[in-house]
Amino acid sequence: MTNFSLINPGILWGLLALAIPVAIHFLLKRQPRIEFWGASRFLKVAVNRKQIQLQVQSISQLLVRIAILTLLVLSAAEPHLGAHLDSKNVDNPVHRLLILDTSMSMSATDGGRSRFDELQRQVLSTLSNRFPGDSWQLLLHGNNDQPDRIRIPIYDPEAIQEEVSQLTTTSQSASLSETLQRALTYAEEFPGNTNEVLFWTDMPVAEWDPAGGQTFELSERLNQLSQLAHLSIIDLSSERTALVNLAVNEVRLQKVPAKVGAPCTLEVLIGNPEKRAAKTFVQFLSNSEVIAEKEVEFESQSEKTVRFETVFTNPELKRCEIRIGEDALAGDNHYFFAVPVQSEPRVLVIEDSNSSPGAFQQSDFLRLAISSSSESRPAEPSSASLFVSVGPTGFREQSLEKFDVVILAGVSNLTTSDSEKLRQFVESGGGLMISMSERMSLSQYNDRLGPNGANLIPGILEQRVSIQVPGGVPFQVRDASSTHPMVSPFLHHPESGLSTTRIYSYIRFTPSPNQSQQRVVDLDSGDSLIVEHHVGQGRVITVFSSFDIDWGSWVLWPSFLPMMRQAVEHLSFNQNGIVQSRIGKVGPENVLSLPEISSIQNDQGQVIWDQQIGAEQLPDVFDSYMAQPGLYSLKSNQSRSPVQVLARNVDIEESSLKGVAADELLRGPFLNGLNVEIVEDAEMSASRRRTFGIGAESHLSRWLVFSAILLLIVDQLFAIRSQLATGAILGLVVSVAFVLWVQSSTVISVVLILLCMSTGAILVQFSDRASWRTGRV
Repeated sequence: MTNFSLINPGILWGLLALAIPVAIHFLLKRQPRIEFWGASRFLKVAVNRKQIQLQVQSISQLLVRIAILTLLVLSAAEPHLGAHLDSKNVDNPVHRLLILDTSMSMSATDGGRSRFDELQRQVLSTLSNRFPGDSWQLLLHGNNDQPDRIRIPIYDPEAIQEEVSQLTTTSQSASLSETLQRALTYAEEFPGNTNEVLFWTDMPVAEWDPAGGQTFELSERLNQLSQLAHLSIIDLSSERTALVNLAVNEVRLQKVPAKVGAPCTLEVLIGNPEKRAAKTFVQFLSNSEVIAEKEVEFESQSEKTVRFETVFTNPELKRCEIRIGEDALAGDNHYFFAVPVQSEPRVLVIEDSNSSPGAFQQSDFLRLAISSSSESRPAEPSSASLFVSVGPTGFREQSLEKFDVVILAGVSNLTTSDSEKLRQFVESGGGLMISMSERMSLSQYNDRLGPNGANLIPGILEQRVSIQVPGGVPFQVRDASSTHPMVSPFLHHPESGLSTTRIYSYIRFTPSPNQSQQRVVDLDSGDSLIVEHHVGQGRVITVFSSFDIDWGSWVLWPSFLPMMRQAVEHLSFNQNGIVQSRIGKVGPENVLSLPEISSIQNDQGQVIWDQQIGAEQLPDVFDSYMAQPGLYSLKSNQSRSPVQVLARNVDIEESSLKGVAADELLRGPFLNGLNVEIVEDAEMSASRRRTFGIGAESHLSRWLVFSAILLLIVDQLFAIRSQLATGAILGLVVSVAFVLWVQSSTVISVVLILLCMSTGAILVQFSDRASWRTGRV
C-alpha cells in the first residue's frame, strides 16, 4: 500500500504550477494568418493529411510536460510504502516489542521538554491505540541493571503503561550491539505471525555512528531483526534552539600525589561539540567547598583547557569535583576525582651494624639523598622521624605500619620470620627496595626472598660480577626505561649523569619466567641493574648493586640523588588507592586487585553495600549500586590501605548529542538497503517517514525525480523528432516492466532503463526511414 503525506505547504504551490505548462503550451501556439493564393488548395490538402499526426504529437508533448511537474510535486510529498503503525489498520492481533532508550542522552532538553518526556508521551499514546488480543514486551536500552523489563509477553497494556510511567533516565551509556542482540533473542520467540518492533531512541548520538567492524555487525543484526518483524525506529532527536551542551571530558593532575604546601595544578578539559558558541562558569570544589571559579567562553565545536592552581595544607585524600553551569544535558556537567595529599614519605632502612666506626654505610648515602633533615645520623628511632635506620634486631621490634617504604640494604642475617614480615608489608600496599652487599648470602636470599620463598626478588641471584683491577673499565648504564619514575628526570637530559654512572660490581640474576617485571635500568654488559615487580598491592624495586663506594661511584654521582628520591616517591604512593571509572564500562583492573571488599559507601557516608564479596564479583554491583556519578569508598579488611576510593563519571561519548546527523545515517552504509523504517513520531504526525526495504533501496521520492528527468529527455526528443520521442517512451515502458519483474539493484535498473530508451528511439527512427523509402519506391 502506498501512502502520500501532503501536509507540506510547498505542495500547494506545486499543484498551482500544474496549470502553467498548459497555459504556456496554448499561448505559444500562435494562430497562422490565412492568405489565399493560387496554390493554397495544394497546401491545404497537405495540412489535412498531417493534421491527425500533428494533433497526436502536440497532445503527447503536453501530457509529458504535465507528467514532469506532477512527478516533481509528488516527490516533494515523500510517498512511502509500508503499513501504518496504528494497530487499527491490522485485522489480526499484533505482538509488539517496545525498546525504550533510557540512557543519559535522553535526558537532554529540547525546547523545555526532555527527549525522554517525549518518549513517554509517544509510548503511552501508542499503547492506547490497541487491538483486542495484542501482546507486548518491554526492553530497555541504556539500563545495564535491568534491561529485560518485561520478558514474558503480556496481554495487559495497562501494566506496560504503568511500567513506562515509572521509568526514568540513567547515567549509563548505551550499547546498541547488546540491545539488538537481546531484541533478536526476543524476536526468535515471538508468538503469532504478525510482529512489530518499535525502537524509541535518539539517533544522532555517538552509539548510532558505528566505526570499523561495528558497521557490518550492527547492520547485520538490524537486518536479521527486520526479517523477523516489522522494525520501526522512532528518532526523538531534534534541533535544540535553547541551551547548547558542554561536557567535562577529563581532569589531569600535574603531579600525583600532591605534596603538603606545594602548588598543585589541575588541567580541566571541557568540550563543546555543537555548532554554536557558548559561555559558562567552571568551579573547582574540594570536600564540597568551592576553591576557585572561572568564567570561560567556547567557540563552536572546540575544546578548551581550564587550569586551576591550589595548595593543600593537610595530608589526606581530597574528594574533588569540577562543575560547570547549566546547559542542555545536566549529566555531564560534573566530574568527580580524588587527590591524594601526602607529606614526606617515612622510610625505614634495615642494614647490618658497621664494624668500622666512622666508615660510611649504605644508610648514610640514602639519608643524604632522601631525607631533608640536616642531621647526618639519627638518634633513637621514633615514630615522628621521616628516616630511620635500624639493624636486624631493631627491625624485628619495629612496627611497619607507620612507614611507607622499607629499604633492605644487604642484611646478612635474614630469618624466615623477617621475610614473612616484609612480604605481608608489601602485599598490603607497602613499598620495598632491596640492595646488595658483600656479607649477604645469595643462597639464603634465594630461599627466603626468591620465587620459592616470599617472592620479593624477581628471580634467582647467581653470582657477583666485578671489573678486573687494576685498569678495569667500569660498567655503565646502557639503557633506561623512560616511562619509569626513577629515570623520568633524565628523559630530556641525556647528559645529566645517568649514562656515565660507574658500577664496579653487581649481582647477576636469572629472571623468573612466571614473574611479571619491568627492567628499569640495564648495564652495558647486558645484565639488569634495577628491576621492579609487583607483589600483592605493593611494589618491590631490586637494585643488584650496593649503595657504597666499594661497589661503584654511583652514590657520589649526580644521578644518585634524583633517582633515590623518585624511587621513594614511587614506592610510597599506592596508585591502587584511587580509581577512575566510567559508568557503563567494564570495571578497572586495579579495583579487581583488591583481595576482598567488605562494604561500599557513597560520598554522603551512606552504606550502599555491606556484604563480604570477592573483587571478581565487583563488576556485577557496579551498575546496580554505583550507577550515579560520584565518589565511592570501597573498604577492605585485607589491605594496608583499608579504603579505596572509586570515582564514577558518565561516559563522555553519550554526551555528544550531535555526533552524527540522522540524514547521514540514512544515506550511509549502516542503514541503506535494510527493511527498516525511520520515523520521527510513532503516531505518524510528522512529515518525514522513510522506508528501506526489498525493491526499495532508496527513497520512493528519488525514483519520482528520476522519472521526471527521463520525461524531460523525452520532451527534448519531441523537439528534435517525434519518432525519437515515441521510441523512447516505448523503451521506458518496456524497461520499467522488466525492472519490476526482475527486482534488480538501483544502478542496474537505471542503466537498463536508459539503454531501453535509447534502443527504442533508434529502432523507431530506422523503421520510419525504412517505411519512407519503401513508400517512395
